[in-house]
Amino acid sequence: MNHTDTTDSTKPGSDQGQTRRRLNNVIDEGVVDLREVLGIFLTYRWLISSVTVAALLFAVLYSILSTPIYRVDALLQVEEKISSGLSALGDITDILDGQSKTTAEIEILKSRMVMRDVIDKLNLDIEIAPKYFPVIGPAAVRSYEKRQRQKGSEEDLADPLFYADSYAWGGERLSIETLRVPEHLLARKLTLVAAGDNQYQLVGEAGDLLVEGQVGEYSASPGDASIKLYVTELRARPGTEFYVTKYSLPQAVSIVTDMLVVNEKHKNSGILVLTMDGADKQKLGKTLNAIANIYVERNVSRRSAEAQKSLDFLEEQLPVVREQVDTAEKAYESYRILHGSVDLGIETKGVLENILKINSELLTFRQERGELRQNFKEAHPVIKGLDKKISSLENELSKLDGKAARLPKTQQHVLRLERDLQLNTLLYNKLLNTTQELRVAKAGTVGNVRVIDHAVIPDRPIKPKSMLIIALSIVAGAVCGVILSFCHKLIKGGIEDPDELEQKFDIPVYASVMHSENQKQISRKKISDPLLAKNLDDPAIECMRSLRTTLHFKLESASNNIIMICGASPGIGKSFLAANLSGILAENGKKVLLIDADLRRGSLHATFNLAKYGGLSDLVTGRSELSGVIKDTSFDAVKVITAGEYPNNPSELLLHKNVTKVMAAAAKDFDYLVIDTPPILAVSDAAIIGRYAATVLMVLKSNNHTVREIQQSVKKFEQAGVNIDGFVLNDVKSFAAKYGYGGYVYHYDYHG
Repeated sequence: MNHTDTTDSTKPGSDQGQTRRRLNNVIDEGVVDLREVLGIFLTYRWLISSVTVAALLFAVLYSILSTPIYRVDALLQVEEKISSGLSALGDITDILDGQSKTTAEIEILKSRMVMRDVIDKLNLDIEIAPKYFPVIGPAAVRSYEKRQRQKGSEEDLADPLFYADSYAWGGERLSIETLRVPEHLLARKLTLVAAGDNQYQLVGEAGDLLVEGQVGEYSASPGDASIKLYVTELRARPGTEFYVTKYSLPQAVSIVTDMLVVNEKHKNSGILVLTMDGADKQKLGKTLNAIANIYVERNVSRRSAEAQKSLDFLEEQLPVVREQVDTAEKAYESYRILHGSVDLGIETKGVLENILKINSELLTFRQERGELRQNFKEAHPVIKGLDKKISSLENELSKLDGKAARLPKTQQHVLRLERDLQLNTLLYNKLLNTTQELRVAKAGTVGNVRVIDHAVIPDRPIKPKSMLIIALSIVAGAVCGVILSFCHKLIKGGIEDPDELEQKFDIPVYASVMHSENQKQISRKKISDPLLAKNLDDPAIECMRSLRTTLHFKLESASNNIIMICGASPGIGKSFLAANLSGILAENGKKVLLIDADLRRGSLHATFNLAKYGGLSDLVTGRSELSGVIKDTSFDAVKVITAGEYPNNPSELLLHKNVTKVMAAAAKDFDYLVIDTPPILAVSDAAIIGRYAATVLMVLKSNNHTVREIQQSVKKFEQAGVNIDGFVLNDVKSFAAKYGYGGYVYHYDYHG
């Protein structure tokens, strides 16, 4: 069929229209069309909003229902090691390596030696957890306890929700001082059930009764003496359950050390930061303070033990040295009594003084060397330096011994006795002084570590960070919504650009019909008038008027006045377009007959609130006359033939020879015949009816059809000898027409 040319610059066949399309192609080539992107955002705005709101709701629920995690911290200082014990005989701290021993102290902090005392003190090898209602239980308990704290009362028990008495709902408490179980029950989740009147039952994982007992009394299993339990406090409704788990010492140590994080605040600062994270902030604070205090006590005890060990050694040596002093003194006095007073010569006195001085220095250096050997190897420069001094003094002492050997025998004997007495006395006094110093040092031992800051109970949890989670969820939801929108657009691949349709199929787009909010209200039965065409100001009706103008020129050269409305698939607005186009065609006094040729699911009778029976199928089969099936509508000039009773063989019925007679007779009595047909991809009925129509319009829903789908539809019509005269792009969103494509729609109001 020939298409009528117009001077409208938007017509697909005009020179200006072709020029505009070529210009758009040049502009769009290799350039991201921001208008198209904006159009996608607006098209899928509800999807993006829904995903964002869903993510926001999930974040809010997560923030409310997730268990708050608190962090407590303490601060310790590790000072340089203070010498004690035998090192008190000489100050060697200036020679020792001054680097902090924080690495070793961190390992001591996390050792079983410290953790065992902490676990025993706080019973950390026993884990107690109330049984909460799934999902909402912990949040309900936190909410109740918060309200109780605000009231200043924490003694009441919360009323159970949903009649779930076995769950804890707030205010429940259980304290266990002693729990002993056999090895096969270690790390097993046992259940303690409150029985009323301070009675309880301990049940195993299989539901077997292990212990029955009374609060404040030791309870043992009658069948297994290895199970022993002592409950100090139980406050709960009868039937409330608590989960109780007993851990072995290695398991408990592992749990506590996994929670404890120790770091040096700054390198070589000697300041240790201890942190613990968990849900029970009170328990965290007690645990961290116990670790810090016991660690300091252990450090002091270790320092005190070192001093005590040295003190014990010296106290053992003092009687021995004292006996040597007494022996030397007796020998010296016996010699004086036997030989009378013997005066030492000047030379002998000088030798004696030098010998005493050198021996005193040798004693000091040897003691220092013994202390240094605890920290350094033989090859260390400090040890080598002391060895040289000792060797030098020994050489001098050897020379003095040679001098003494040349003295008269009497002088030699007196010198030896005097030297032994003086040296033993010197050693005894030295040891006695050191013993007194060690006693004082032991009494004042403070260790080389101290607690700077104890753990305090935090006011706010560190997790979850509700505001951050909500902000991130909004961003993530929006991003996911945008990604889903683009994926849907990519997968669906619906065409919504009239220019693209014309370029791909060489078929003009007669009109782009805007989306109508009024039609949505009609569909929901919020407007009494069944036809949108009654609303003269609706944008969709304005678009149909443009279609009417195009059809006017098209029908001038057409072989008949029959217009067929067809489509590729259901739900694209064919019946909506056929009914309202009929009303618009009848505005100029024209008589229009609307025929529902969908003999499978025809719905025009519902649009006009008419009876389905007595329609086209009855007319074709001869059960009714033409005048008997034509029905009135709300438009005086528009009549309707409904589908009638649905036949078993619609396609064969439409091939009946009476169809030609019916069409010819109706065409004589009416100015326009508008035929609504079923979707071509579903059935072939439209291709059969298309042979009777001079004008065939294919309705396409904006952003709903792929190129392949439209190709198959056009191909099926062409195979039946039916040519598509034009496309009608239906349900075009206003923002898509404004931002995206070449379907230009304007709304112009009339004012009197």
